[in-house]
Amino acid sequence: MQTGEIETIFVQSLNGMYDDNESKALASIAIQEICHLSYGQLMLHKQILISPDHHAEILHILDELKKGIPLQYILQIADFYGHRFIVKPGVLIPRPETEELVDWILKEIQFRKWTNFKLVDIGTGTGCIPISIKIKNPHSSILGIDISDVALEIARQNAIALNADIQFLKVDILNENINFEPQSFDIIVSNPPYITTSEKSSMHMNVIQNEPHIALFVTDEDPLLFYRSIIQFALQYLKPTGLLFFEINEHLGDETIQLLKQYNFTAVLRKDISGKDRMIKAQIS
Repeated sequence: MQTGEIETIFVQSLNGMYDDNESKALASIAIQEICHLSYGQLMLHKQILISPDHHAEILHILDELKKGIPLQYILQIADFYGHRFIVKPGVLIPRPETEELVDWILKEIQFRKWTNFKLVDIGTGTGCIPISIKIKNPHSSILGIDISDVALEIARQNAIALNADIQFLKVDILNENINFEPQSFDIIVSNPPYITTSEKSSMHMNVIQNEPHIALFVTDEDPLLFYRSIIQFALQYLKPTGLLFFEINEHLGDETIQLLKQYNFTAVLRKDISGKDRMIKAQIS
């Protein structure tokens, strides 16, 4: 079977679950991973012959996709900011918009000429944020915290695989008595749960059925619950010259800015590449 035929099978089999372009993209990634081909090779040679063994593996991936399982969980990998991360059920799949947040943080670090800074990532998940920053800043001291044992184990595996010296700790940002040295962090960053319960109906079913709800959802009654706790944490542990970064719900940009102002933070709201309110940088006024 040739690669073009596989693409057609993916489009037909996933009709109703994904649009045609998404199905073609999934087929392309599956072929690249199983057949060890580059994207460029696929584009140049549309009709590459696939061996029977590789064909069977690709069809197995298709069967899993038809069950609604995300491709990243099937392959147990996700690419993020130029690096490959381990992902498994129980940990949130890294998103492109989070890459934009990392890029903003790295540019601020470069602008301020920070080298030996101290950073904590709250709700670290796969560790994609702190690991990406550590790789670019090897002299920094970086900590990732999460409530999930599964996430922490995967984050540690990713740090080892990518040779990033990062400490990971189990911490519940909502409930635990946290004992760090006051005003010890130059940067606090978090991509906390921010999708409201009422927004579930507009989400892709493979996200709702497979990704950890603890990392995704908050109640409609208090959608800024985690932001409030992290802001209070920042008041105690962020240096006076430090920076607080958030990824946010696109519908709650103004509300998040107002919450920061209530705690005497000056904040900048930035849109993502899709033009949606997505990230915030804040400083203590």
